[in-house]
Amino acid sequence: MCRLCRREYRFNRLRKWSNHLTRRNAILALIALAVVAILTRLFYLESYLTYAESIQWTVLPREFTIKRRIHYIQRPHYISSDIFEGCQYSCYFTDSETLDDETDNLIVVWRDMPEDPPPKPRNQIWVFHSMEPPPIHPRSYTAWRGLFNWTISYRRDSDIFSPYGVIDKREKSTGDAVLHEFDLNWEAKEKDIVWFVSNCKRSHSMRNEYAAKLNETIGVDIFGQCGDLKCDEKWPICVRKLQSIYRYYLSFENSLCRDYITEKSFKIFESLFDAIPIIRSGANLDQYLPPGSYLSTKEFNSIEYLGNFLKLMANTKRTPSTFFNWRKHFVAKDTIDSNETFCELCRRGHTDKKYKRLYDDFQTWFSGGEDNSFCLSVTNIEGI
Repeated sequence: MCRLCRREYRFNRLRKWSNHLTRRNAILALIALAVVAILTRLFYLESYLTYAESIQWTVLPREFTIKRRIHYIQRPHYISSDIFEGCQYSCYFTDSETLDDETDNLIVVWRDMPEDPPPKPRNQIWVFHSMEPPPIHPRSYTAWRGLFNWTISYRRDSDIFSPYGVIDKREKSTGDAVLHEFDLNWEAKEKDIVWFVSNCKRSHSMRNEYAAKLNETIGVDIFGQCGDLKCDEKWPICVRKLQSIYRYYLSFENSLCRDYITEKSFKIFESLFDAIPIIRSGANLDQYLPPGSYLSTKEFNSIEYLGNFLKLMANTKRTPSTFFNWRKHFVAKDTIDSNETFCELCRRGHTDKKYKRLYDDFQTWFSGGEDNSFCLSVTNIEGI
């Protein structure tokens, strides 16, 4: 091949390669532009969805703004008639002593039911509401089979779970600075145990008997109608007066039932009472309270052993402060007066087709039946 021909051949190959490279770059450029366009559309779509989600709590379908009537049989005084104010959905209360209303699609809330239920009008939704355990409800509810649609209670398996209090994470941990807000001053405390109690009747948990037995080993001062000591001020003022004096605080429930933990426990956490809680409850406490923030009577084989342990810890300088480390990361809230429970009931009332349910055997759900009781029958106070 002549020299000129070789040059021309190389030139043609170079030109073909250049054209191929140009086409490939063009294709890559088009692909890049398409990717950018898709990502841009996704970005604006995500922004729109975020905006839509942010306004969905304020912009509701018209049917949800219409007030839904909820009728309470024998509504207790502590449930305000305007409890639905501030809820996302619109509802209002009516109440009466007995059910004489056959309004279709009415939500009826029962608390203290008669042993024999009245006829249930068609398409009404019946709701059982109680914050008390089975031993406080001595009646049998076997006749209420197939009548209740929803339940509201302290039970975690209720349709609407309504705890007496909650422990939430702090929005931002402030570390040791939180603990500097108070001075435990453990060594300066002069007395051991304080207990506030006003119901002096024999309880199902035998808490009075337990406290009396504990008092044989370590001092227990009782405030209220069941003791000799009085604090005539409101709870927050009593806390400020007594927390510098007492090392421990008794929180004893009247019944030892599953999930039953009341304001007796939560209020000491919410008020930041600088005493170590001693709790006697049938609930799984780690599901409700920060681990390491309390003492449970279940952990001690005998009342005397508990009393001796408390006396030993009273002379310890370092251990007691660890019971308050939870305050770095958590905050306690009393929810017994919150409207969250009834706001949820109102929401379900507007969307009731999503929550179809019927309790065929309400008595067994409520008490657990003879072979599976939800509450412990106490005959021996030791080790409980």
